[in-house]
Amino acid sequence: MLRRLFTALKIAGVVKDFATKGREAWGLVPSALVVSRDVVQLNCSCCREVVRAPADQGWQWRNAPCLSLRCEGRYQEVDN
Repeated sequence: MLRRLFTALKIAGVVKDFATKGREAWGLVPSALVVSRDVVQLNCSCCREVVRAPADQGWQWRNAPCLSLRCEGRYQEVDN
């Protein structure tokens, strides 16, 4: 199952596999990461699950369905 996950992440450009002595190794692709000091926090309207995102990408999370199992809430931005 993990092999399928990492294969999908490799296709998406998130990880890269490395040849090692008889073993498989995976690492994150730096260009796939976003590091930001300017972040927004969003809470689920139902279960209060918290997500944080770069401020310029917060719009992608606003009103998005909650990722928690069986939760029907939506993410709303928290005022600072």
